Amino acid sequence: MKKNILSSTLIFCQLAVFCLNGAALPPESPVKTYPLNWFAGMAWNKVQIIVQAPFAFGANTTFKVNYPGITLAKQVVLPNPQYA
Repeated sequence: MKKNILSSTLIFCQLAVFCLNGAALPPESPVKTYPLNWFAGMAWNKVQIIVQAPFAFGANTTFKVNYPGITLAKQVVLPNPQYA
């Protein structure tokens, strides 16, 4: 009887450690944009945005903007695959 309780407790502890270890992992490929903010009263009405994600972009990556009044004038392909 003691052996069953000890075995069950050991299995439960291993399962708990395995589950908690997976929950502590960071999210995959967080996407960041720079600048983080800008204001509506800017003198220049064009904004350059840098998008950064670990190894997510390549030479064939394209972006689309689907919002009224906003257009994508140009897309620059950078040699670093983390930035677009």
